Amino acid sequence: MPIRNLSDTVAAYDEGRVHVQRFYKGANVTAGDTRWHDWSFAAGQPAYDARIGASGQFNPYVATKNDAIWFPPINADQHRHLKRVTLATVASGASQTTTDGVLYDLLGVYPLIDGDSTDTQEFTNDDPLPRYADGVGVIPVLVNHVAPMVAASDGTMVYTDSDDVQRTVTFGVALGGTGNVVSVQRNVTSFGALSMPTNGGRGIKAINSIQFNAAPGGLFSIYMVRPLTTILNCDGAGTADKVATEKFLALQNAWHYPRIYGGAWLGFFLRPNGGSRTFASVYGYCEFIWG
Repeated sequence: MPIRNLSDTVAAYDEGRVHVQRFYKGANVTAGDTRWHDWSFAAGQPAYDARIGASGQFNPYVATKNDAIWFPPINADQHRHLKRVTLATVASGASQTTTDGVLYDLLGVYPLIDGDSTDTQEFTNDDPLPRYADGVGVIPVLVNHVAPMVAASDGTMVYTDSDDVQRTVTFGVALGGTGNVVSVQRNVTSFGALSMPTNGGRGIKAINSIQFNAAPGGLFSIYMVRPLTTILNCDGAGTADKVATEKFLALQNAWHYPRIYGGAWLGFFLRPNGGSRTFASVYGYCEFIWG
């Protein structure tokens, strides 16, 4: 049964239905100032992952072992929830101010999208979303991966929304390094929202095609992501010992604990703010309860 209140939470602790899982990312967490970055491109725990898969098709992600932030298995009739997130970062220099983070469940990727082509790139969707099958709350995120891009651009995406309606939307591509989120509104050169634009539905089930109006160069991946929670204005000042920022979902999210499905591929998008500083390291933990 879902855990909805204080009584359910206390019972989970009393009966040992709780797990705390640490995470750590070391060097090469190369997010630029005010730019979202996928931490998977840095070594640590969880392990490095470049989001590679079969080009031209949806590649579902189901986590095992150290693929993503780990959690223990539970009985089929139980619900697992995220109760608390703690995040700390060490900046590469003394002038960074804060860090923002988005904890996500990565449902899959459309990898190796050719940034040197202005042809329509059709995608196949032989495999459905492995979780959140209705697409509600799922967003597409465009990430530069594997090879560097050379210019900003824009383009057109055709997708199927959560109501099974096919829709067409224009999008922008900001210039960014490997691992950077480059989703922006069309004709906007500065970095914008995490998600690519959509124009209908309560989420997205599948992407049918993408076409660049001008070749940005490089290789891209579109992540299909279900955001779970955010940590904003995490202490990020300087290179000294850090003050960890904690989000307690009971008090800060009205007792709504995000459900964590089996196989969830949990990770972070991170954004440093101030001083044009990247991260030297990222660490913290997630606390799960179930019932």
